[in-house]
Amino acid sequence: MPKTWMATRSSASCTKKSGKTGVNLFINGDETIPAVAPIIRDGSTLVPFRAIAEALRAEVVYNAADHTVTVTRDGISVKLVLNSKTAYVNGKTVKLEVSATVVKGSTVVPVRFVSEALDSTVKWEPVSQSVVIYDNP
Repeated sequence: MPKTWMATRSSASCTKKSGKTGVNLFINGDETIPAVAPIIRDGSTLVPFRAIAEALRAEVVYNAADHTVTVTRDGISVKLVLNSKTAYVNGKTVKLEVSATVVKGSTVVPVRFVSEALDSTVKWEPVSQSVVIYDNP
């Protein structure tokens, strides 16, 4: 059984038992509970930037002067400009469907874009309302 199925299956049962609602986040098989819950905006799931970057063992830098967040891992650099649909992967411009923004003091970013840019795989499990991320071998 794939690792993602096991993680999402347990998230569905945990959600039913605890009565927890909202979007769940699993990274490499472990549930991550960030300070700000993941949200869905305009069809995209946004998650706290630091939580996802740290779980994927990436370096995070926030630049208050130019309102950017940058994550670097294994020679890949992803830079997002807050409240802008423009991002940069290794310096190349990429257009986003939804911009990174600040929610309750935390920077939230489009999880699929950031994860896939860092060479991870992302799955959405609708039954358990879970985002499942895992590193590619």
